[in-house]
Amino acid sequence: GLKYVPSINEFTKVLDKAKLATFWQKHGKTFKDLKLEDKDKVVFVGNDEASYKKYIPMVYKVLDDNVVELAKTSTVSLEAPTTPTPAEDVEIKTVISN
Repeated sequence: GLKYVPSINEFTKVLDKAKLATFWQKHGKTFKDLKLEDKDKVVFVGNDEASYKKYIPMVYKVLDDNVVELAKTSTVSLEAPTTPTPAEDVEIKTVISN
């Protein structure tokens, strides 16, 4: 079994959920087009390891589901709210790329 299953709660510890959804709606395809899950990269943290092949698709699903969830529950369009600031943009890209 998996030791770690990606959760939106992990992202929203440091990121605003609505801004993350806006960012992902705008930039998700760019990340998916990188085909990171096809790379033979493994991230090691302590005694744990996570392969891009196994975890990237799960992370994408969590982010996609967040967009869908907020679109259903929000009265504000996800395309129109505040755009992430440059600092948030860098922070989001850093979280996703690590």
